[in-house]
Amino acid sequence: MADKRFSPKIQFHYKRNFSDVVESFIPKYYVVEDQKEFGETSDIVDVALEFHLKLAENIGSVLTLPTGSVFTGLNLFEGIAPFFDKNNSFSDIDKFKFERQILYPNNYSFRDFSSKTLFRSYLETTLIPALEGEADPSTIDSYINSLGWFYLLAQGSAETIQPSSIVVDYLVDKLYADEPLTLVDGVNALTDYAWKNELTYIPPEFTSGAGEYVSGTQQLEKLKTINEILFSNSYLNRADTYVADAFEPYSLTRDFTKNVVSNGAFWRLIKSFSFTFADQQDETNKLQTLYDLQDCPDEYLPEIANLIGWKLLGYDRNKWRLQLANAVSVYKRAGTKQSIQVALNNLFGEGGIDLDSYIQELRESSIPYLILYALSAES
Repeated sequence: MADKRFSPKIQFHYKRNFSDVVESFIPKYYVVEDQKEFGETSDIVDVALEFHLKLAENIGSVLTLPTGSVFTGLNLFEGIAPFFDKNNSFSDIDKFKFERQILYPNNYSFRDFSSKTLFRSYLETTLIPALEGEADPSTIDSYINSLGWFYLLAQGSAETIQPSSIVVDYLVDKLYADEPLTLVDGVNALTDYAWKNELTYIPPEFTSGAGEYVSGTQQLEKLKTINEILFSNSYLNRADTYVADAFEPYSLTRDFTKNVVSNGAFWRLIKSFSFTFADQQDETNKLQTLYDLQDCPDEYLPEIANLIGWKLLGYDRNKWRLQLANAVSVYKRAGTKQSIQVALNNLFGEGGIDLDSYIQELRESSIPYLILYALSAES
């Protein structure tokens, strides 16, 4: 019988608990003895999740949050909880979306910034102050929908390290390099802000022993690695509802029970190996999506285009998928006005540009037709 553990329809293991799979191949004796020798401790993944639950519970004192007409009560647990849910795309931003929804309305485009330095200067001196000073509720709603955590963190703070400076770093490092931002980046930006300001909600397992500038930021990077495991929408983790399942009852009980695991070195080794094996499993899962243009990872679309000899136009990933879906129609009509029309429709939508008033088809084998066209053009 086929093993259904990795079936796309029946899935029980994700990156956070892939250690269960690794453990199933190890004699139980080793794990039991490891636990007897070193005792038990809370699962590090649950420790990180509890940290985010505490942040959400106290978000009103952590950040100064705006109020829109739709997005209200963001300073309450119930209001901010949706921003930790990977099924919501508030914090999913790519270069095209940022340019279309943020830069264009402010009469800018990425072409106006020839370097990271210029882009950073624009963010620090123009855009961030405008975001922080916005008072219109409907515009606030629009910004939240477009930027998610990166708008919420663009507001002022009483802490020493301002969250807006962290937002600038993420926008410059990612978007300018044409790398998309996701919920993981948004939660990591919030984590950066909380950790660097040494907020009391940071668990002891992730605190810096002697201050940031003495012991470095290893513990911060460790916490951000766990964020990747919890909030990633990778192909292995897409069906994982662990975070949502924790947030829902917490809104009523304010209680979260952490799983207990061995505190031994052998178990830690298993856990670390499991994260690597889970990444490999994720790559395997991605292969299933190569036949589905709607599900295929963005980074594979140029490779698919190369396979069929297509050159992708623009940098809107959704338009890339449309171009590939209609590539056969364009190839079938190659050399005709219809092929150009189909290609333009892929970029600008149906009716965006009508070629009938711009292009007159010529048939090279019809010399009388060419003569008549030349005479009509002169008249």
